[in-house]
Amino acid sequence: MNSGRSLFGGKARPNDKEGSSGNQAIRECVEKGLLDTLGGSDEAATLYFIETKGGVKLSKVSSDPEGFREALRAIFGQGSVELMKAILKELRLKEAKLGRDRLVRDFADFLEQAIKPAGAGTT
Repeated sequence: MNSGRSLFGGKARPNDKEGSSGNQAIRECVEKGLLDTLGGSDEAATLYFIETKGGVKLSKVSSDPEGFREALRAIFGQGSVELMKAILKELRLKEAKLGRDRLVRDFADFLEQAIKPAGAGTT
């Protein structure tokens, strides 16, 4: 699933090294969160459906967090929250190791916000 293509389609970025390492870190966290939660074959199937049905390439997941969230919701419904929590946990661990990687922090912050409304109705 990992095509290795540039996150921004070859467009120059002011800090391409940070973008590249951040995108790689996000992909690793997504894969690990799915793998830890679903197991090997289900992780592969989920990544396949995210790309084919959700239209979100894993190589570009960091540039489309909303599309990623919607693809997970389309596949798993309310169960997507548990997957996002597992991915968020991995992102926060990675963020602690990487320090100031804006891409990782922004993606993690987005998932954190996406999780909150789903659990807001419970008391």
